Amino acid sequence: MPDTLIIIFVIGILAAALTYFIPAGSFESQDVTYLVDGAEKTRSVIDPSSFAYATDEAGDLVYNKVSFFASGGGIGLMNFPFEGLVSGSKWGSAIGVIMFMLLIGGSFGVVIRTGSIDTGILHLINKTKGSEALFVPVLFALFALGGAVFGMGEEAVAFALSSLL
Repeated sequence: MPDTLIIIFVIGILAAALTYFIPAGSFESQDVTYLVDGAEKTRSVIDPSSFAYATDEAGDLVYNKVSFFASGGGIGLMNFPFEGLVSGSKWGSAIGVIMFMLLIGGSFGVVIRTGSIDTGILHLINKTKGSEALFVPVLFALFALGGAVFGMGEEAVAFALSSLL
Protein backbone atom coordinates (compact mmCIF):
# COMPACT_ATOMS: atom_id res chain seq x y z
CA MET A 1 0.00 0.00 0.00
CA PRO A 2 1.48 3.38 -0.93
CA ASP A 3 2.01 6.15 1.58
CA THR A 4 -0.96 8.38 2.43
CA LEU A 5 0.65 11.45 0.88
CA ILE A 6 1.18 9.58 -2.40
CA ILE A 7 -2.51 8.59 -2.44
CA ILE A 8 -3.55 12.22 -1.83
CA PHE A 9 -1.17 13.44 -4.55
CA VAL A 10 -2.53 10.90 -7.08
CA ILE A 11 -6.10 11.95 -6.24
CA GLY A 12 -5.07 15.59 -6.76
CA ILE A 13 -3.55 14.78 -10.16
CA LEU A 14 -6.66 12.83 -11.17
CA ALA A 15 -8.99 15.64 -10.07
CA ALA A 16 -6.87 18.24 -11.92
CA ALA A 17 -6.84 16.10 -15.08
CA LEU A 18 -10.62 15.72 -14.96
CA THR A 19 -11.05 19.51 -15.10
CA TYR A 20 -9.87 19.32 -18.75
CA PHE A 21 -12.64 16.83 -19.67
CA ILE A 22 -15.61 17.68 -17.43
CA PRO A 23 -17.23 21.06 -18.05
CA ALA A 24 -18.21 23.38 -15.22
CA GLY A 25 -21.79 23.43 -14.06
CA SER A 26 -23.96 24.61 -11.23
CA PHE A 27 -27.18 23.95 -9.38
CA GLU A 28 -29.75 26.48 -8.27
CA SER A 29 -30.68 26.58 -4.62
CA GLN A 30 -34.09 26.93 -3.08
CA ASP A 31 -35.22 27.82 0.42
CA VAL A 32 -37.06 25.10 2.32
CA THR A 33 -39.13 25.88 5.40
CA TYR A 34 -39.66 23.21 8.05
CA LEU A 35 -40.72 22.86 11.69
CA VAL A 36 -38.40 21.81 14.52
CA ASP A 37 -39.91 21.59 18.01
CA GLY A 38 -42.71 23.91 16.96
CA ALA A 39 -40.31 26.55 15.57
CA GLU A 40 -40.26 27.35 11.88
CA LYS A 41 -36.79 27.19 10.32
CA THR A 42 -35.58 27.95 6.82
CA ARG A 43 -32.68 26.30 5.06
CA SER A 44 -31.20 26.70 1.60
CA VAL A 45 -30.91 23.41 -0.30
CA ILE A 46 -29.86 22.45 -3.81
CA ASP A 47 -32.59 21.77 -6.35
CA PRO A 48 -31.49 18.44 -7.91
CA SER A 49 -33.39 19.06 -11.15
CA SER A 50 -31.79 22.46 -11.81
CA PHE A 51 -28.30 21.41 -12.97
CA ALA A 52 -26.98 23.36 -15.94
CA TYR A 53 -23.58 23.41 -17.61
CA ALA A 54 -21.84 26.79 -17.62
CA THR A 55 -21.55 28.38 -21.07
CA ASP A 56 -19.75 31.44 -22.36
CA GLU A 57 -21.17 34.20 -24.59
CA ALA A 58 -20.76 32.03 -27.71
CA GLY A 59 -22.69 29.16 -26.11
CA ASP A 60 -19.63 26.93 -25.71
CA LEU A 61 -19.15 24.89 -22.55
CA VAL A 62 -16.82 26.39 -19.95
CA TYR A 63 -13.98 24.29 -18.54
CA ASN A 64 -12.36 25.52 -15.31
CA LYS A 65 -8.98 23.95 -16.02
CA VAL A 66 -6.56 23.57 -13.14
CA SER A 67 -3.00 24.32 -14.22
CA PHE A 68 0.09 22.60 -12.88
CA PHE A 69 1.37 25.81 -11.25
CA ALA A 70 -0.49 29.09 -10.81
CA SER A 71 0.79 32.50 -9.85
CA GLY A 72 -0.90 35.40 -8.14
CA GLY A 73 -3.03 33.32 -5.80
CA GLY A 74 -4.53 31.20 -8.58
CA ILE A 75 -5.45 27.55 -8.23
CA GLY A 76 -2.69 25.19 -9.34
CA LEU A 77 -2.08 21.51 -8.73
CA MET A 78 1.32 22.04 -7.14
CA ASN A 79 -0.02 24.92 -5.01
CA PHE A 80 -2.32 22.70 -2.94
CA PRO A 81 0.22 21.74 -0.23
CA PHE A 82 1.11 25.38 0.35
CA GLU A 83 -2.51 26.57 0.16
CA GLY A 84 -3.53 23.86 2.61
CA LEU A 85 -0.94 25.08 5.09
CA VAL A 86 -1.56 28.80 4.90
CA SER A 87 -5.25 29.14 4.03
CA GLY A 88 -7.21 31.00 6.64
CA SER A 89 -5.93 33.52 9.10
CA LYS A 90 -2.51 33.58 10.73
CA TRP A 91 -3.92 31.89 13.81
CA GLY A 92 -6.51 29.68 12.12
CA SER A 93 -4.38 27.95 9.51
CA ALA A 94 -2.64 24.61 9.80
CA ILE A 95 0.82 26.16 9.61
CA GLY A 96 0.52 27.45 13.18
CA VAL A 97 -0.17 23.97 14.54
CA ILE A 98 2.54 22.41 12.36
CA MET A 99 5.20 24.89 13.46
CA PHE A 100 4.08 24.52 17.08
CA MET A 101 4.43 20.73 16.82
CA LEU A 102 7.90 21.09 15.27
CA LEU A 103 9.01 23.38 18.09
CA ILE A 104 7.52 21.16 20.77
CA GLY A 105 9.04 18.07 19.13
CA GLY A 106 12.47 19.70 19.10
CA SER A 107 12.08 20.79 22.69
CA PHE A 108 11.09 17.30 23.74
CA GLY A 109 14.08 15.91 21.87
CA VAL A 110 16.31 18.05 24.07
CA VAL A 111 14.38 17.17 27.24
CA ILE A 112 14.48 13.44 26.47
CA ARG A 113 18.25 13.62 25.89
CA THR A 114 18.67 15.06 29.38
CA GLY A 115 16.92 11.99 30.80
CA SER A 116 14.55 14.02 32.99
CA ILE A 117 11.40 12.41 31.56
CA ASP A 118 12.82 8.92 32.03
CA THR A 119 13.81 9.81 35.58
CA GLY A 120 10.33 11.21 36.29
CA ILE A 121 8.59 8.13 34.89
CA LEU A 122 10.89 5.80 36.84
CA HIS A 123 10.16 7.83 39.99
CA LEU A 124 6.42 7.49 39.29
CA ILE A 125 6.82 3.74 38.78
CA ASN A 126 8.63 3.46 42.12
CA LYS A 127 5.92 5.51 43.86
CA THR A 128 3.12 3.34 42.42
CA LYS A 129 4.87 0.04 43.17
CA GLY A 130 2.32 -2.33 44.58
CA SER A 131 -0.53 -0.39 42.97
CA GLU A 132 0.42 -0.50 39.28
CA ALA A 133 -3.20 0.05 38.30
CA LEU A 134 -2.74 3.70 39.36
CA PHE A 135 0.07 4.36 36.87
CA VAL A 136 -2.13 5.08 33.83
CA PRO A 137 -4.74 7.12 35.77
CA VAL A 138 -1.96 9.24 37.32
CA LEU A 139 -0.47 9.92 33.85
CA PHE A 140 -3.98 10.65 32.58
CA ALA A 141 -4.54 13.12 35.41
CA LEU A 142 -1.18 14.82 34.72
CA PHE A 143 -2.03 15.20 31.02
CA ALA A 144 -5.52 16.50 31.89
CA LEU A 145 -4.04 18.97 34.36
CA GLY A 146 -1.61 20.17 31.69
CA GLY A 147 -4.48 20.62 29.24
CA ALA A 148 -6.60 22.52 31.75
CA VAL A 149 -3.87 24.76 33.18
CA PHE A 150 -1.84 25.84 30.18
CA GLY A 151 -3.65 24.47 27.11
CA MET A 152 -1.49 21.43 26.49
CA GLY A 153 -3.25 19.75 23.59
CA GLU A 154 -0.88 18.86 20.79
CA GLU A 155 2.00 18.48 23.23
CA ALA A 156 0.30 15.45 24.73
CA VAL A 157 1.37 13.52 21.62
CA ALA A 158 5.03 13.90 22.55
CA PHE A 159 4.30 13.14 26.21
CA ALA A 160 2.36 10.00 25.33
CA LEU A 161 5.11 8.77 23.02
CA SER A 162 7.83 9.49 25.56
CA SER A 163 5.89 7.61 28.23
CA LEU A 164 5.92 4.52 26.00
CA LEU A 165 9.71 4.61 25.90
